[in-house]
Amino acid sequence: MIRKRSHDPALLFRVSLARKLPSLKRDSPKRHSGLSGLIDHSGGLSLVAISNFTNPLAVPPSVDCCEPWIRRTPSWHYETQNHRFCWVLQQEWAQHFSDRKKAGDSIGTMCGDAAIWLVNAMAIVLSRHRIGSESGLFDWPKEWEDYSHGDVGVREYEAGKFSQL
Repeated sequence: MIRKRSHDPALLFRVSLARKLPSLKRDSPKRHSGLSGLIDHSGGLSLVAISNFTNPLAVPPSVDCCEPWIRRTPSWHYETQNHRFCWVLQQEWAQHFSDRKKAGDSIGTMCGDAAIWLVNAMAIVLSRHRIGSESGLFDWPKEWEDYSHGDVGVREYEAGKFSQL
C-alpha cells in the first residue's frame, strides 16, 4: 500500500510538535483539537495546552499554562481575556512563513520550524514568568527585550525594532 503524503499544515504541525515534545497528548479525539505537553525551561518542566492550529503557518497557535506562578496579566505577555500567552506577534509569524513559502520551502519543513519556534519561545516566556514569580517582580523587566502590546507592538515590528538582532 502506498501512503499518500499529507499536505495538511495542521496535521504536519501536530506531527512536528510531537517530535519536539515527546510528552504531547491530544486533549480530545477531534482532528484539530488541542494538545498538551511538557516544555522544559530554566524553572523545570511545565505542562502547556496548545490550541487553535488549524492554519499554523498563518496564525500562531494559542498556548496556555496552569502553573500557579504564571503572571496572568497583559504586562507579562498574557491575554487574560483569551487565556493565552502573547509569545509572538501574529504579523511577524505570518510574514515569516509567507516569505519562506515564496522561497520554496515545503509545508513540512515550515511546520517543523513552527513547532521549534513555539517550543523555544515558550521556554523563554515560561522561564521569565518563573523568574518573575521567584524574584517578586511585578512588571516585566525592561532588559527583557520584547515588542509592546497591541497596535504599538505591530508598529514596532513593521519599523524593524528587532531586525538588527
